[in-house]
Amino acid sequence: MGECRRLFEYFVIVGLEDGAEDLVPTAQECGCRNSAPLAPITDICVIFPGLGETVPDGFERITSTPMGYAADLNHGSLRTPSVFLCFRRGYHKPPLVDIG
Repeated sequence: MGECRRLFEYFVIVGLEDGAEDLVPTAQECGCRNSAPLAPITDICVIFPGLGETVPDGFERITSTPMGYAADLNHGSLRTPSVFLCFRRGYHKPPLVDIG
């Protein structure tokens, strides 16, 4: 019901004139990833900010998807508090390779 329906995901301009100004890609577009290697993900947790929980020290909260949508795991659910996935990177212990 409250689903966002889109007509298209991408916009492409083909056949630009000579001297046309280049567009600057946004962080959600391909080719904008950090080229430096990142430390592996070693820990994950979920938090309920609406219930007063905060991001634990050393963790990062995933707030949006690669396409820019809300990363609330309960998004679209009725009468449920928002819940977000948090992760921690590092070399302090072996990386996560499976979630069971």
